[in-house]
Amino acid sequence: MLPEISRQPTLHNPFPELSKVAVAPFFNLSQEPTVDGRGVAEAYFNELQSVPGFEVIPVGVVENAMRAYQIDLNSPSEARRLAQLLEADALVVGAVTDYSPWYPPRLGLQVQWYSANPCFHPIPPGYGLPWGTPEEEGIPGRLVFEAELALAKAQLKTQTPVYEPLPQPERSPDIEVLPDQGSEADDGGGRSTPWVTWRTCSNGRCRPTPRSPQSVCHPIGPIRAGSFRRRPSSGRLHAGQPSRQ
Repeated sequence: MLPEISRQPTLHNPFPELSKVAVAPFFNLSQEPTVDGRGVAEAYFNELQSVPGFEVIPVGVVENAMRAYQIDLNSPSEARRLAQLLEADALVVGAVTDYSPWYPPRLGLQVQWYSANPCFHPIPPGYGLPWGTPEEEGIPGRLVFEAELALAKAQLKTQTPVYEPLPQPERSPDIEVLPDQGSEADDGGGRSTPWVTWRTCSNGRCRPTPRSPQSVCHPIGPIRAGSFRRRPSSGRLHAGQPSRQ
């Protein structure tokens, strides 16, 4: 039997302008309420701390700053403000999207880095990887796919023709959709639909329906709330006034 050759990937910080990083407690967006977001953030801190070129601020220090300055990280501006207060180059904000402690264990994360300097450009996937070198063969297939997809999206933004949106149909000024009154009626096809306030016209006279004490005469006949489908009536309406048959 021949030994299998395996290579351990070498990790380093490819961004010299992002050397001091702070890690905030992770949010729990999964369906498992027992997930410890702080514990997940500490595990992320330990892994990032082991990468050469990074100086990582502990999760506890970030928590104390969030309480002292009353920052809840609800927006990118809040994340940048916290990074500036900590004198960090970037702030890591993450969330647990999926978790299952049962075999096989499963953990899904969504992580975003917010730079303290808002003038930095977004970092595209695959930046800093050894493309065009012999080490390119060691790049994981998932990273290759993400980098190619990001490149294709960037190219399509400059090559896709700009189109003008189609004009939206305007509602006729004499059409008025009234709110649902809470009662129901048969629409003629055996389906139960909500009533709205309307009245039918017959023989030159307009009369309110039994379930609509406050009625309005409509130029295209009765309609239902939230819909422009017509309902068969006993007369025709024109310009808001009854017309004789």
